Amino acid sequence: MCLNKEVSLKKRKELEGLTPPDASDNVDKVTEYEGIYLFVSFDLVDSTKYKNIATDWVDLFSKFYDYSKERMSKDVNDSIKVWKFIGDEVLFYLKVNSLVQFQGIAAKVLEVMNNINNQIHKNFPDSKGIIYLKGTMFVAKVSELEQEKGSSDKGHGNYIITTKDSDFNSNEYSVSIKDFLGPDIDLGFRIAKHSHKKQLIVSLELAYLICRSYLDENIETKRFNENFRIFELQELKGILHNRKYPIIWFKNSQTAWEKTKLFEYDDEVQYSTEYQIYQKRYNENKINTYDEMNRILEQSGRKIKVEEILKSFEEGDNKSTPDLVSTNSIVPLSRSTEVHYVLIGITKNDKVAIFKKKTDDTQKKDFGCVHSEGYRPVLELLKEYYEPLFSNMKIKKNEKDLPLPISLYEYENTKKNKKVTGFMFVAEIEDVLDKPNDYLSHDLINLEKIKDDSQFYNNSYQNVKRAKQILRHE
Repeated sequence: MCLNKEVSLKKRKELEGLTPPDASDNVDKVTEYEGIYLFVSFDLVDSTKYKNIATDWVDLFSKFYDYSKERMSKDVNDSIKVWKFIGDEVLFYLKVNSLVQFQGIAAKVLEVMNNINNQIHKNFPDSKGIIYLKGTMFVAKVSELEQEKGSSDKGHGNYIITTKDSDFNSNEYSVSIKDFLGPDIDLGFRIAKHSHKKQLIVSLELAYLICRSYLDENIETKRFNENFRIFELQELKGILHNRKYPIIWFKNSQTAWEKTKLFEYDDEVQYSTEYQIYQKRYNENKINTYDEMNRILEQSGRKIKVEEILKSFEEGDNKSTPDLVSTNSIVPLSRSTEVHYVLIGITKNDKVAIFKKKTDDTQKKDFGCVHSEGYRPVLELLKEYYEPLFSNMKIKKNEKDLPLPISLYEYENTKKNKKVTGFMFVAEIEDVLDKPNDYLSHDLINLEKIKDDSQFYNNSYQNVKRAKQILRHE
């Protein structure tokens, strides 16, 4: 069977429109955010290796984000939304209101993933053989919980948590921060670590629900083997009390499971003992994926998760996929990051603008830094901070007239107990006019002087060198 097929349009409309007689009261009680959510993750494999050998990696990342957003919306579901970007990974979420909406969705996601992979290789030929995409899909029943009301009623469910962040509050607005949190969300991130290049992993619960969505058509369950296969069992931290969880791969057809199509010639994963055992059982027709999934759900106690989801569909929910970002909110929460923006100023004769500051008992040198402020555009922030410091500043921009990032960094802010993400940009300048507040002095120096100066932060030399290459098109 090929699960890229959906029920007829007429039947689909009937199923999506079904509401039990007593469901109207339940629908009114469902908040905008509560419901069943499908999550999709795309991750670039071996991107670090590519960063070390290519100067166009920033453009590649930008295209990856753009392709993913465009194709997921056009080819999977026009209601799907970006949850967040985490380094080399982009995550999407979609609110699902009926079981039938699961039909065909894994096939669409896999096709989009393969198309993005091919598009990247076409536009960035040097990335072929180095960078690949891998994907993960999972599902969770989510409730809304305002953290400020306390956590005494908080059980073991999944929540969209809303908090107030004093770092962003002002007299003009109060900032609400939203994020998905919970054990089933954690499970999705755990299984994603066991995905493999060019492969799509589907969580046990979602794979089971997709199969269930077809059972009304009197399909023999063994035909699901054509699309879902257990690759291995893995012990996942904090999941199933350390009992093993099935890593399930999805393919669009029976022929896609052939070894030469499944792996590249040097993929070591094809030689794993557990994979070979499962493949042998599948080839000998000794395993039924649907029955095996049902058995694991029953024996592990996870069956209640899918039953709760099925019950939610029966009760009815006509709410659409909400935005996590609204006029009074910034996302996300615990995985959110304070964002810093750094502009490296370089003169026409390749002198680099640097600033000296005092940190605790030591002196450090860097390039200045502006912090994110709500919804203010990056270009506006950079100009406001750096224009008083540089003369004739010309920021390097992309084809959309936005500042072009040349590097990404992260560090832990121990004082605020949060992770900070920073983006570096570059501008051609004529001279340095002044130093930022809280800095001691400013200077223009040669690039090579940064290389062995311990007062600069790690990777400063590499970042300035890359900035110069991008500025000069080297």
